[in-house]
Amino acid sequence: YTLSLHDALPISQSQMQLADIYRQQAQNDLAEQNYKEAVASCEKAVGTNHSDLIMPLERLASFYYNVTTQYDKVAPVYQRILDIIQVSPTAAPLEVAQWKRNLADVYHLQKKDAQAEALYQQALATVETATNPPADEIAQQLQSLAEFYRTTGKYQEAEAAAKRALAIQEQAAQTNAAPRSEEHTSE
Repeated sequence: YTLSLHDALPISQSQMQLADIYRQQAQNDLAEQNYKEAVASCEKAVGTNHSDLIMPLERLASFYYNVTTQYDKVAPVYQRILDIIQVSPTAAPLEVAQWKRNLADVYHLQKKDAQAEALYQQALATVETATNPPADEIAQQLQSLAEFYRTTGKYQEAEAAAKRALAIQEQAAQTNAAPRSEEHTSE
């Protein structure tokens, strides 16, 4: 049967809710089936590359990542989310960077370190080239990159990224420190 946009999105939401219930009961086959059906229902409504797909895709990826630890299934879902976000006219650079880092984390867990490193570096570059990027976001990207380097034995690169993150955090702390005024009390 064909779903209208008006019908498909609520059906997708109900399928996600049902999947969450199955997930809580450790009925993983039924949970996975319903997460996939939620994605399919949403696709019928909005197409295969629409930002409304992000939520059901996130839920499916979360299921694979947190419940079944099937990183080989997480990576393509994360890649699809990243692809959707990158073509969205309303995508914020920080959101793009977050999904690049998420995908990099999964590649690192899969021991696909060349792909992971490239994505960590891209995430950092995405944040650094954004308009007025928050210092804490740059520092967070650097910390992720430093941790990646540390766990892969690239200690010089890890140290450089960690020192840069620390310097940014210290600079931000100095900038954010409000001058203290003395309190005057009347007696």
